[in-house]
Amino acid sequence: MTGLTLRFTLWFLLTLATLTACGGGDDIPEVIGKSNVCPPITEHLSAINAGRAQRAKCGPAARPLYLHNTLQYVAQQHAEYLAIVQPDLHGQADSMHLDSKGRRVQGRLADVGHPRFAEEVLGAGYETAAEVMAAYKESPPHCPWVMWPEAAEIGLGCAVASDGRAYWVHVLGLKR
Repeated sequence: MTGLTLRFTLWFLLTLATLTACGGGDDIPEVIGKSNVCPPITEHLSAINAGRAQRAKCGPAARPLYLHNTLQYVAQQHAEYLAIVQPDLHGQADSMHLDSKGRRVQGRLADVGHPRFAEEVLGAGYETAAEVMAAYKESPPHCPWVMWPEAAEIGLGCAVASDGRAYWVHVLGLKR
C-alpha cells in the first residue's frame, strides 16, 4: 500500500469513526456551521441509489453505486470548500466545479492518486439527499451523469455554509 493510499484509508476510517461517534454524521464541523441537513453516509447513499433505481427523463434506471474511499474524500473536501467560499450560483455555476487552485474533479483526483475517469455532479440549497437526487434527474445537464450507466462507485459530499445553505457534491466513477 502506498503512503498516499494508506493516508486516505486512514482518513476514511477516522471519518467513519467520527461520524459514528457523533450520532451517525448529523453533526457538521463548526467551521461550516451545524445543521441536520447532511445525512449519515448510508442514508445519503440509499437516497442516491433509490433515485437511480427508477427511470429518469434522460434514460433507464441504473445499477446501484458503491462507496469508494478516494471519491468520498474528494467529494467531501469539495463540499466543505464550497460551504466556505459560498460561490454565487447565478451566472457562475461553472465555477462551483473549481477548487481553490482552479482544478476540476479530474485534477483533484489526480492529486490523490486516482487515475480513472470520474464525473462530478453538484447541487446547492436542497434539504435532503432525496431532494437533490430528484432535482438532478429533472436537470438536462445533471441527469445523464447521475444516471450514468457505467458508473459503479461514488463519493458523497455534503456541507452546510454559515448561511444554512447545503452544498452537495457527488463524484461518480468507473469500477476499479
